[in-house]
Amino acid sequence: NGWNEETQYRTTIWARMKDLQTGNVFFVADTHLPLYNTVTGIKARKNSAALNNTLLKEIAGEKNILFLVGDMNCSDAQSGLEPFYEWFKAAREDAPVTSTVPTYNAFGEGAQTMLDHIFYRNAIADEFKTVTSANYGVKYISDHYPVVCKFSVR
Repeated sequence: NGWNEETQYRTTIWARMKDLQTGNVFFVADTHLPLYNTVTGIKARKNSAALNNTLLKEIAGEKNILFLVGDMNCSDAQSGLEPFYEWFKAAREDAPVTSTVPTYNAFGEGAQTMLDHIFYRNAIADEFKTVTSANYGVKYISDHYPVVCKFSVR
């Protein structure tokens, strides 16, 4: 907080995991980037993305499998996500089977956009999906739909 006018603190959490069958180590990080599409909001998102890259490079290194997921509060690389597109691959864009369903639904009350992303390194995106199922017992479990991606590793 401090790169823009937002008063909410944004964080990134991460975990080091190990596949018990293969012994492969991989890392997963989850973040929530600044909200506003103002000049300072985009600058804050870009600075946050760059900071995430710096810290995740230190934590996971260049060669480990790494997934970064979250509400990026924008739909494309031109709104502050440029650092992520420089170091990561984007699952929605790279998966041969993908979804174009917007992830932000505003509980059905407004514009729908793709704010939620899955970025990755050292894996292969096979299938990206926006989950819009009503199997939760309510029409909307959040103002965002979940996103999932199936990956392969070599």
